[in-house]
Amino acid sequence: MTENGFVPGTMHLVDIEGTLRAKHASGGQTDVVLIPAPSDDPDDPLNWSAKRKLLSTASISIYTFAIGTTSAAIYSILEPIEKDTGLTLNDLNAGTGYMV
Repeated sequence: MTENGFVPGTMHLVDIEGTLRAKHASGGQTDVVLIPAPSDDPDDPLNWSAKRKLLSTASISIYTFAIGTTSAAIYSILEPIEKDTGLTLNDLNAGTGYMV
């Protein structure tokens, strides 16, 4: 335990007494501690526009789909590759696993 009594790595999310030195929410929920603390950095994902967030999510999704599809598509041709190269099916499967 640390000096404030919290387990290391945990955060205090509600500050009813208002004693924490942290950014708090505005409006009617001023006892809520904002974790992570908001910043003015334009590269902070919390400050991204909706369009940029959508583009980032779409890019990650397309990349994940492309990698999964191409690594799965090779299974249909493993038998001819096994015959042509002399590699065992286990070696080819291991290579496919390394590719992913």
